[in-house]
Amino acid sequence: MNAFDLERFRRTVPYIHAHRGRCFVLHLDSVVLEGAGVDALLTDIAQLHALGVQVVLVFGTRCRINRVLPKSRFHEGCRITRAADMDAISAEVGAAHTEIQARLSCGLANTPMAGMQLRVLGGNLVAARPRGVRDGMDFERTGEVRRVEAEQIRALLDQGAIVLLPPLGDSPTGEVFNLDSIGLASVVAQATAADKLIYLHGESTLRARHGAIRQITAAGATELMHRRRLTPTWRRLLQSAVDASVSRVNRVHLLDARRNGVLPQELFTRQGSGIMLTRAEPYSPRQAELVDIGGILSLIGPLIEQGVLVARSREEIELHLANYRVIEVDGLIAACVCLLPLDSRHAELVCLAVHPEYRNQAFGQVLLDDACERASAQGAVKVYVLTTQAMHWFRGHGFELTSPRSLPVARRSFYNNRRGAKVLVKVLGDANG
Repeated sequence: MNAFDLERFRRTVPYIHAHRGRCFVLHLDSVVLEGAGVDALLTDIAQLHALGVQVVLVFGTRCRINRVLPKSRFHEGCRITRAADMDAISAEVGAAHTEIQARLSCGLANTPMAGMQLRVLGGNLVAARPRGVRDGMDFERTGEVRRVEAEQIRALLDQGAIVLLPPLGDSPTGEVFNLDSIGLASVVAQATAADKLIYLHGESTLRARHGAIRQITAAGATELMHRRRLTPTWRRLLQSAVDASVSRVNRVHLLDARRNGVLPQELFTRQGSGIMLTRAEPYSPRQAELVDIGGILSLIGPLIEQGVLVARSREEIELHLANYRVIEVDGLIAACVCLLPLDSRHAELVCLAVHPEYRNQAFGQVLLDDACERASAQGAVKVYVLTTQAMHWFRGHGFELTSPRSLPVARRSFYNNRRGAKVLVKVLGDANG
């Protein structure tokens, strides 16, 4: 019997707080639904819901439909759906819907889902229109999303339900259209302003020269699609992820769901387990806001206790909040820094802190470079830092040891001789001070 890993559990708590109340749209590929690990995956999804995440689940049925309609024609990776095929397609979609709902509703004793009593709801939530004729090819009953009833989906989520959406859409003419589930998940995420879009796929690992791709921007994914030969599924996944990212979705995750535990590992650990796609470079610094003060205090508190940083109250941080920049990771303030102007030509870097789990991510260097750029833009020619334990780190980033007497007069009067902090200075650009 494996011992309970208390420390690992404790490390998940910030992520639990960060994800609670957030809306995640998950896409379940049909390959995954037919795999051996589907029950474990659906259990992980149910537990995600139990932790307070609002879950919208979109599922695919391509494998099932391929079996009943083996002679289907495709154009550019998209099935051409004949009107005569819709009864068979609707039956397969309905069967998949029922199976997923039944598995999510399971609450037997002595199982991971005991006592959950989940509600899985859906309904007429997606309107569709015909894909039409493309390159001379009539797609007939293959459709595209016309409208997503985002307010109704949100209402169901607020009632505590998991929303389950099939890859079908109704039209005002009374027709039912077959939809690409990958594209549907992207549109639903955009319409509901979801915090995350998560594709649970069954494709092989996407690699670059340096190894498996772990993070990529929307621009990087677009470039990858232009210069690499990809499977049709990878191309659809990346394009749908880019569409969501450049619209309203902050994070898109692409996870190989054939790996056991891939979802909790991606969402509740620093290492992650798949590809994260973002609109711009992930984890870039941003201006601190009032809601960040609690996170800043939690971050710097242990360093203050160790004597690494000077104590700062909530009121003091709020007073100088405009000078603070933070890096946020899934709702967690992972790093912060404050740049205080001393006079028109000098500034001081204070309160530089990085969460222990992110100290190998170069967050400190990112914030330092950002602060120096801001100081230069404000007209400063020198940036000072006072430190008791990080002198060598700052010297490795262009700072030189100097005397407390070199501090501007106003700052020199507040120098704490008892603390004995080392004073370092960095000359910005070609300035000679």
